Amino acid sequence: MWTDEELKRAEEEDRTLQRLLDDASNPQPRPMSTPASIAAGNAAMADWEVRAAETMARRIESKELLSAGELCSSLGITQAAIDEAVATNRLFAFVGPDGENYYPAFYADANLDKVAFGTVAQELRNLPAASKYHFFMSKRTNLSQTPLEALKRGGVAEVLQAAAGFENT
Repeated sequence: MWTDEELKRAEEEDRTLQRLLDDASNPQPRPMSTPASIAAGNAAMADWEVRAAETMARRIESKELLSAGELCSSLGITQAAIDEAVATNRLFAFVGPDGENYYPAFYADANLDKVAFGTVAQELRNLPAASKYHFFMSKRTNLSQTPLEALKRGGVAEVLQAAAGFENT
């Protein structure tokens, strides 16, 4: 026989178990965002924007990126030629802190076949400039070098294949 105390405890355990079962069968969605997570995300984004602007300024200052005037002067071409190359995805530009376009300095390298580069750049289609820059400047295991280095040695077909794989990732 059960005592009154034991019965009360058993009934309480039954109610607790029933609540747990009800909660498990009807889960309530948890909020994805909280004020703290939103504040942390905003702080992280602000920090990222500052670091991105600093990196861009450093690349412009070090001439890793050239203004349109510098690129025109270096290549002996017009602004219209640059604009046409960008419009057809044969060249890409970064928007600098002053709102002006800046172009990878490697494009002005006399050892770079501009036609081959443009063909590969077109393969990367509408990827952001940062992604395209990363592609050309980062060593690819299937090339054993950067795509830019491979283009300079004439490996257009291999670089095109790498670009197709990169664009689809």
